[in-house]
Amino acid sequence: MLFKPNWCLLLVGLLLLSSLAPAYAARAIVNAQLSNEEIKDRTDLRAIFTLRKRLWGNGQPIKVYVLPDDAEVHQEFVRTKLHLFPYQLRHIWNRLVFSGTGVAPIELDSEAEVLEAVATDPDAIGYVNSEELPQNEKEVPVVIESQITQESSGE
Repeated sequence: MLFKPNWCLLLVGLLLLSSLAPAYAARAIVNAQLSNEEIKDRTDLRAIFTLRKRLWGNGQPIKVYVLPDDAEVHQEFVRTKLHLFPYQLRHIWNRLVFSGTGVAPIELDSEAEVLEAVATDPDAIGYVNSEELPQNEKEVPVVIESQITQESSGE
């Protein structure tokens, strides 16, 4: 009986925290010149951002553009689209860089810079807040909400 109020406070705290979640959804974007077949599912997207997949189907190196670790869009994208924590992704990048087996993604300061880089570089991939997505970029097919919902629920 002594623990009942504590559980109620915990529940209220969790509800408050869930209401603080961003009202937007981070979306992966690729240059409009890339084929829709390049990224078929979340596994492909995760392989690209963890730097395991380094070349597009045309043999060109993938240029990954990211935001700083403390950016809300970065944290949202990594958690919801890659199913990792930002510190885990940073650890993966650091291990590849420090071992000499990889090159870190290109870190930009703003979503506008990511949009510009992806729009001008035919081998680019990045992510932005879905509200920031202009008409001339293609959204990566894996981030269609119904597909993610099915993957998450195990259907």
